[in-house]
Amino acid sequence: MIGSYEHYKLIFNDVPKPFAFVDLDLLDANFKAIAQEAGGKKIRVASKSIRCPDVLRCILAADPVYQGIMYYTS
Repeated sequence: MIGSYEHYKLIFNDVPKPFAFVDLDLLDANFKAIAQEAGGKKIRVASKSIRCPDVLRCILAADPVYQGIMYYTS
């Protein structure tokens, strides 16, 4: 099944580890669903959960509901 752990495990079997991969179609569907569930509330994206600046930019540009980045500093 496309999008399943087994699917990715199979197609990336010969790729040297570690590596990063983002399924942009699933990412797009995910942030659209989250924006819809927000019911008009603004969302800050947690930088601790999403470490890739390009992915953060993609999410922030996707919908006006995404209104910044939440980050932690000590």
